Amino acid sequence: MPISIVSEKKSIVDNILKATTVSGALLATIIIIRDIDLGLPVFNSIFNTALTLFMALILLAGKSIDYEKKTWAIVIVFTVLGIKSLLINGTAEASFHFFIFSSMVALLIFDRSTSNMIIIVSSLAYIIITALFAFSVIEALINPGELRNERVIWLGRVALYLFLLFIVIQGVGRLQRSFLQSIHELNESNHTLNQYNEELIKQLEYTKEMENKVTEKEINFKKLFDESNDGIIVCDAEGRIREANQTIVALLDYPRTFLLGNRAADFVVQDDKRLINQLMIDKIHPATIRELHMVTKQGTRIPVEVNYSIIFFNEQKSILATIRDIRERKQNEQKLLHAVIQAEENERSRFAKDLHDDLGPILSTIKMYVQSLRQQEDLPAKKDLINQLISTVDDSIKSIRKISHNLSSHLLQDMGLINAIQTHVDRINQSNTFTVVFNHNFEDDYRLSSNIEIVTYRVLLELINNSITHSRGNLINIDLLIHTNEFVILYSDNGTGFDFDKVLLDNSKGIGLKNILSRLNSVHGLLQFEKVRSGFSLSIDISL
Repeated sequence: MPISIVSEKKSIVDNILKATTVSGALLATIIIIRDIDLGLPVFNSIFNTALTLFMALILLAGKSIDYEKKTWAIVIVFTVLGIKSLLINGTAEASFHFFIFSSMVALLIFDRSTSNMIIIVSSLAYIIITALFAFSVIEALINPGELRNERVIWLGRVALYLFLLFIVIQGVGRLQRSFLQSIHELNESNHTLNQYNEELIKQLEYTKEMENKVTEKEINFKKLFDESNDGIIVCDAEGRIREANQTIVALLDYPRTFLLGNRAADFVVQDDKRLINQLMIDKIHPATIRELHMVTKQGTRIPVEVNYSIIFFNEQKSILATIRDIRERKQNEQKLLHAVIQAEENERSRFAKDLHDDLGPILSTIKMYVQSLRQQEDLPAKKDLINQLISTVDDSIKSIRKISHNLSSHLLQDMGLINAIQTHVDRINQSNTFTVVFNHNFEDDYRLSSNIEIVTYRVLLELINNSITHSRGNLINIDLLIHTNEFVILYSDNGTGFDFDKVLLDNSKGIGLKNILSRLNSVHGLLQFEKVRSGFSLSIDISL
C-alpha cells in the first residue's frame, strides 16, 4: 500500500499531543508549587492546569477528532499561552517561544496558505502586545514597568523573534519539503515494488507451469540421450565432461565414471586439440561442426564429426556435443580420393606423353627445316632472323619438357621420390632466386608406396610454389625422415608467414592449403602448423 501523508501527519500530531500533555502537566504542577511558595495569585496556575486538561481530553478523544482540529487546538493553546505569558510576565521570560512553537506546528501539519496565516496572526499578536508595553499602554502583572518607554529594547526583541521565526520557517519548511519528497519517493518505490510483486507472482505461476512441461521434456530428452546412435556428451565451460551417453562410452571403450570429470580434449589426438581449445563457450555458434580424431582406450584413432551447441545443464551454461563415428564414410572418401588421384595422374601422364611424343617431334622438325634454310641463304638479315627462330624453338622444346616433367609422375616411377624432388630442387637452385636446402635419411633404393610418394611429391611442389610466389623469402628447408613405422616431412621458409587457421577457415583463400590437406587425408597424414616469429614452418606425419 502507498504511504499516506495524512496518516504520517496524524502520527506527528498525536505525538505532539502526548509530549505537550505530559510536559504541560509537569509544568503546571511546578507553577502551582511556585505560586503558592511565592504567594502569587493562583489564577495563573488554574489557567495552565485548565489548558493541560484540555489537551489531555483531545488526546483521549483519539480518532473521533480530526487531526486538523487537533492541530488547531495545539496552535490555539500555544498562542494563548504566549499571550498569557506576555500579559503576566512581560517579555523577560522570552514568551515568544510559544508563538514560535505554534508557527512550527502549523508549518508541519497545515498547507502553506493556512500556515502562513497562523504565522502572521501569532507574529502580529506578539508584536502588538510587546508594543503596548514599549509605549506604556499596559504593564505586566508580575513585572510592571518592563519595557516601559524602552522602545529600542522592544525593537531588538521583535527583531530577535522575527529572526528566530525566519530560522524556524526555513528549517521546518525545508524539513517538510524533504519529508514530502521522501514520502513521494517511498510511494513510488512502493508502487514499483507492488508491480514487481505482481510480476513475480505471474512469473512463479508461469515457472510452475513450465516446470511441469520441463519435467516431461526432460524425460523425453533422457530417452533420446540414452538411445541415440550418436555419442553425446555435455561439457561445462571449462570443457569437463558432466554427462555422457552409452554410445560414446562404447565408442571410446572407457567406463562412464571415468569419462565424467575429465576434459573432452583428453580424448582427442594431440593435433586436433587446438580445435577444442578454440571452442570458447561464448564464441560457439549454433550447429558448429568440426571433424577431428578421438582416441580409444586401446589407442585407436577414430575420425568423428562433432556438432556443438549451447545448452543450460543443471542451471549452468554448457556445451552439448553430438559425436558421430565417420570411419566408414572416411574409408569411402579415401577410396574415392585414391581413384581421383590415380585418374589425375593417369591423365597427367597421358597429357605429358602427348606433348612429348606429338608436339616435340614437330618442333624438332621445324628446327631441322630452319637449319637447312640457314645453310641455303647467306644474307645476314635472314640469318639473324633464322637464328632467333631457332632459339625460340629451343625455348619451346625446353618449356614442353618442363611442363611434361611437372605434369607426369614418371620421375617418381622411374627414379623414386628422393631423386624426383632433388631434380626439382636443382632446377630452382640454378635460378639463383631461391635457395632450397634438401636433406633426407633414405637408404639407397628405398621406396615408399606409390600413393605416399605421389602425395608427398605433389604436396612439396605445392608448398615450394607457395613459398616462391607468396612468402617474400629466399630460403626453403626440406627434411624427409624415415623412422620406425613413420614418415616425417619437415618444411619451412624464411618468408613473412601467415595465419594458418585464418586462411584455412576463409572460403575465399587457402585453396592450395586445402588441396594439401585433402591429399594428406588420403594417406592418413597429419599436418601440424608451428607458429614461429618469422617465416612458415610445418610438419607432416604419415604412418607406414
